[in-house]
Amino acid sequence: MQIINNLRLIKHSIKVAIFSYILAKKMKVLEEQCQNIFWAGLLHDIGKVRLDQNILNKKEKLTAAEFEHIKQHVVLGVELLRKYNIKETICKIVEQHHERDDGTGYPNGLKEDEILIESKVLRYADVYDALTSNRSYRKKYTRQQAREIMTQEELI
Repeated sequence: MQIINNLRLIKHSIKVAIFSYILAKKMKVLEEQCQNIFWAGLLHDIGKVRLDQNILNKKEKLTAAEFEHIKQHVVLGVELLRKYNIKETICKIVEQHHERDDGTGYPNGLKEDEILIESKVLRYADVYDALTSNRSYRKKYTRQQAREIMTQEELI
């Protein structure tokens, strides 16, 4: 089961990397930034390998404590990336990929211009792929439904 879950994580990361790179290109972001976004997309969920897999793959709604545990994947991932001397720019993009313009994101509650554009692009791609993919706790949404949810949640 662990191998299957790791394969899902790898597939998600590849899709997010490609989608975020394409999105950044369409936004006319500089090529170096596009490449950093791509690499950050591949690595953005690496911290999930250090989480309790029973919580990560739970089919029922997470408790508040379980959600706090899941949120730790960002900090754990950045620690791993720095341990292996991954470029600091990529570490920062990964660190900010769950931040939100209104300050309600994590892990640092950054707002608007405090968040790198690369991290915002990565977040859009990450959320979109999560919504349009089957999860252990729900069926995937259509592309249209995903866009509507992202608009309602002010993610785009």
